[in-house]
Amino acid sequence: MNKENIVYKLDDAELLDYVRLVILKNTDLEEDDVIQSILAISLSPVDYDLADKLCTKFIESENHNIKTTSIMAVSHIARVYKKLVNEELYKKIEIMCLDQGSPFSGSASDTLDDIQIFLGIPKLRKQSTETDF
Repeated sequence: MNKENIVYKLDDAELLDYVRLVILKNTDLEEDDVIQSILAISLSPVDYDLADKLCTKFIESENHNIKTTSIMAVSHIARVYKKLVNEELYKKIEIMCLDQGSPFSGSASDTLDDIQIFLGIPKLRKQSTETDF
């Protein structure tokens, strides 16, 4: 894919075909291609299942930017599709939010805040190490 953000110029059918290719491809993909695909499918009400699969695949990425985009895309999915992603993916985001040492804690926390706003699902409280009085 060239670097002219063609993902955003695709019609719905072309976008779906492209994103399916990204999900199925087992070779290394360009960072920009993956990020654009995640954002395009999560911001457009084209195919919820495909958006969920894309985030599920790339939330485990070793690439910081791709992983962060996948986390943020979960909140886009909640807003655009009015649905929560699969339970396993949601739990991974909750764990990242609670892990203060994780570089993804802030993004995960923002995503859970957005999900609470868009879907009314309460965010987990961070576990306190101090005794509450």
